[in-house]
Amino acid sequence: MLKNSVETVIQDNKVTYKRYFDVPISLAFEAWSSHEHVSQWWGPDGFTVTTNSMDFSNGGIWDFVMHGPDGRDYKNKIQFTEIKKPHRICYRHLGDGEGTPNDHYRAIIVFEENGAGTNLTFEQIFSNKEELEKLIKQYGVVEGGKQHIGNLGKYLEKLKNEFKIVRIFDAPRELVFQAWTDPKCVMQWWGPAQFTSPHCTIDLRVGGEFHFCMKAPSGEEYWNKGIYKEIIKPERIVTVMYFSDKDGKILPSSHHFGTTDFPSEMIDVVTFEVHEGNKTKLTICRNHSEDIAKKYGEIEGWNTSLDKFAKALAKMSS
Repeated sequence: MLKNSVETVIQDNKVTYKRYFDVPISLAFEAWSSHEHVSQWWGPDGFTVTTNSMDFSNGGIWDFVMHGPDGRDYKNKIQFTEIKKPHRICYRHLGDGEGTPNDHYRAIIVFEENGAGTNLTFEQIFSNKEELEKLIKQYGVVEGGKQHIGNLGKYLEKLKNEFKIVRIFDAPRELVFQAWTDPKCVMQWWGPAQFTSPHCTIDLRVGGEFHFCMKAPSGEEYWNKGIYKEIIKPERIVTVMYFSDKDGKILPSSHHFGTTDFPSEMIDVVTFEVHEGNKTKLTICRNHSEDIAKKYGEIEGWNTSLDKFAKALAKMSS
């Protein structure tokens, strides 16, 4: 299987794309599994995506609009028909979801481990050979598919180099999860050394919001607001976090940093794994590079915050 390029085979009414990605299978699968991820890479070159709703489950619907480089909008609906994490995703493309017959097809995406990387096979199956030939001629679907997989590769390379922190805590996973999600606990550890957290509200459900404040020794306050996108207790939490004011109004990152290279939207994937019996391995992945994290002091800030987290866990365990 090819690395850094797409192998394409057209046979009757089916197009098959194959490519090797130098990322773990879990990361390759994850890039397909939420609208925060797919909006970063989905579609041919020059397209962007706006998601109206996405239910990544068997039978769930993804309702979205693709915005073309020509300024046109293309409505799309996909129904997921089979999901076997992290090995397989099947879906039906329903066109614009309003009865227009064009562009209907079935898709099968297979993820296979290959050493430390992943082999991906993406099949598009159309109603018949003539329909596929028409779409190739009218819309360039095969070239678009190649660009689609190419953009996935660029995004996975970005994710591979994203900011990540891993810590081991001498406490059971359920307790670590509780300390991460209970407002009273969070107020004991949120923020770097010497910072306090005078405010924390958490609505722990998918779609629920959180609103935190960390207060510097100088008295200056830094507020964050976010939304829970995925909660698998006690294994995993995915959030989207923003800068905000005390009333919850979302602010750009430039409000705090005065520059625009720090992202205003932060996607955090936090996992809790059982480690060596009764310990817990905590992993935090954020959707920007380690270089950005170093530039703005995130690594030191997170590590000192997690030192406080360890002390809060010790109190809860005693």
